[in-house]
Amino acid sequence: MPIAIKKGLRERRFSLIFLMQAHLSKEETGRNYDTAEELAQHYNSWLVAPFFERAFTESQGFQQLKQEIKERFHQQGLEVSEVRLQLPIQNPDFEDQLARDLLAAEKAGETDLRGILTLDYATYRQIKGFSFTITVTSLHKEYEGKHLDVSGLPSGNYVIESDSKNEGSYYFEID
Repeated sequence: MPIAIKKGLRERRFSLIFLMQAHLSKEETGRNYDTAEELAQHYNSWLVAPFFERAFTESQGFQQLKQEIKERFHQQGLEVSEVRLQLPIQNPDFEDQLARDLLAAEKAGETDLRGILTLDYATYRQIKGFSFTITVTSLHKEYEGKHLDVSGLPSGNYVIESDSKNEGSYYFEID
């Protein structure tokens, strides 16, 4: 499996695979994505997706988006404690861009598809289908039925939830 373990930690990679082997379906047992195209085609596999999500969330582009969301929500009286990202589901535009970026990174020697990978979310910002979960410290009842200014945020599915378990969550979509 060509995913997110540093070269110096190969022995951990094998133990991780061994531990997870019992939980794999027949389709995933023995899978080895050796090319950028194969890896991009399976970007949403439960085994691979967390590593791509991490590559995006650690990128400068996503950090800028998080800051933008925090500032916009702060101006409207909401304090953001966390912003999480989920990859698009079955999106050919995303898959094509991902394959190009993985191939370019491999050719440039930045990764051998088995190392730590950094993908810049800014490159993908215009691709539809990302989902964002925004956690706020408190989601007051007075926000129910009111409009939040989300102009300028990228397209995607958004969930706003509260750190407090007793408060509801809100869903909206930006096209």
